[in-house]
This record gives sequence, structure tokens and C-alpha cells, in this order.
Amino acid sequence: MPVRSDLLNFNMLIKERVDIFPIEKDVGYEIINNNYTSDQRELFVHHPKPIIETSHHLIFTKRKEKSFYWVKQFNDGLKQLRKSGEYQKMFEASQQGEYSLEL
Repeated sequence: MPVRSDLLNFNMLIKERVDIFPIEKDVGYEIINNNYTSDQRELFVHHPKPIIETSHHLIFTKRKEKSFYWVKQFNDGLKQLRKSGEYQKMFEASQQGEYSLEL
């Protein structure tokens, strides 16, 4: 039976009603960190091999001339972040939950 909520899936894991379910790793840890106690968080683990790998995209409308400016600004900024090593630092901080929102 499909479950429509990832939080319900995590609850089912804790109750041992399911053994595994697919979820994007960062999304899963965000749900875990925002909904479970530190003792409960210790119960969860992810498999190191992803089921699927995806990429992220930033989309602008072609109808606005300014969009091309923003694409160039974004790409230039991203290139600088990667070159300086700041991108990797930010990525690792994100993996550790540093940018998580308090709900």
C-alpha cells in the first residue's frame, strides 16, 4: 500500500512495519532532524549507493531579456564559489544540516 507522506514512511520504519523506502538523502535527513528526538535519529541510516542520481537546474524565462543577464551572473558566481572552495564548504555544511530551517 503506497504511503503519501515521507513522515509516515519514517514512522513505519520506527515501528518496523517497513524495512526500507526510497527518499532523496538530504530531504530524508531534513525530515528526520525536524521530527525526531536525538535517540530516534540514531535509528536511521542510509545506503551509500543512491538508487538514482539527479542534477539540479535553475530555470529562467526566455521571454525576459534580463533573464540572460541573471543566468550569466549565476554561472559566474557559481564558478567563483567552486574555484575558491567555498561551494564545497557550503555543500558539506548543508549535508550537516547547517542551513536547516527551524519549523
